[in-house]
Amino acid sequence: MAETVDADEETSVEPNGGARRDAPAPARANAPARSGGRLLAAMALLVAIGAAALSGAVFWFWQAAHEEAEARGRAAAEERAERHRRAADERQALREEQAALRQRLEQQAEALAQREAAQRDFVTQAVAAINAPRAEAGRWRLAEVEHLARLANYRLLMARDVDGARNLLTLADEVLAEAKDPTFHDLRAQLAKDQAALGAFKGVDTQGVFLRLEAQKAQLERLPLRLPEYVAAGAAAEAAPAEDAAAPSLLGALRARLAGLVRFRRHDAAAVRPLLAPRRAEYLQQRLGLALDRAQLAVLRHDQAAYAASLTAARDWLRRFVDRTKPATRALTDEIDALLAIDLNADLPDIRESLAQARALLAQRPASG
Repeated sequence: MAETVDADEETSVEPNGGARRDAPAPARANAPARSGGRLLAAMALLVAIGAAALSGAVFWFWQAAHEEAEARGRAAAEERAERHRRAADERQALREEQAALRQRLEQQAEALAQREAAQRDFVTQAVAAINAPRAEAGRWRLAEVEHLARLANYRLLMARDVDGARNLLTLADEVLAEAKDPTFHDLRAQLAKDQAALGAFKGVDTQGVFLRLEAQKAQLERLPLRLPEYVAAGAAAEAAPAEDAAAPSLLGALRARLAGLVRFRRHDAAAVRPLLAPRRAEYLQQRLGLALDRAQLAVLRHDQAAYAASLTAARDWLRRFVDRTKPATRALTDEIDALLAIDLNADLPDIRESLAQARALLAQRPASG
């Protein structure tokens, strides 16, 4: 007997000749749908994992950048503190060195005064011996002149006292004039030449230069910095074209507006330097003060190279970072230029020849027994 089979079912023949009915078609159709759902779930899981990883990476980068910015800020603050400390230490060291130098100069001056007192005693004794016989009196006069000439050389070379050396040579010439001895003619001529050389020499007022530098240090706190300024464009309307003024339009108004906001300037003569930040004003003031302190120390040492270098550096900083249009800046710059014109190492006149001649004449007149 034949069996009827539905159109949506299939039969299969078993090896033993029997017929096996397969699973229904709708059940097999649901298998691909379930596999597609698993694929979507896996992709969603991968997307979620990727989003989490990306969020973690962004957070890590943000945290690293934040920590780096804080580290830079701390490093900058420590560097500024260290610069201020070094500047204060340098000023303190310079002040201590100046104090030590002043003390040494005072000690030298005291020693010089003691030597002068001792030499005055010697001169007094020599003058007292003038009442001896005439031959012996001439020798004592020469001894006094030799002593005065030696003292004049010492005052000139050691203390750079031009007026004191000239007065001592004048006194020596007066001693020779009282003797009225024609053999002293050449010596008196040499004394006159040395006095003329000292009179023509223009010495340096060390104390005056030092005090002028000290007065300029008091003006540093009132120096105006070169800060940005905002200037209203009052000529913006006049710079607009005449046709726009006659027939205003949207394009003309926009162009006039932009012309008032932006201004271009040419600087062909020199490069434009950046303006100094206001917070660095104290540091600039300390650097200028240190430069003037070094110049004062150079004045006491008669060191022309260090003196010129310190004042030149101070003048350059003024021109770079301070508003040169202000009267205070111009006054300080002019004073520094005037101080730079001073030559601390001007060649002193040579007055050793008069001392040599006095010693030669004294050697020609041996002491009487």
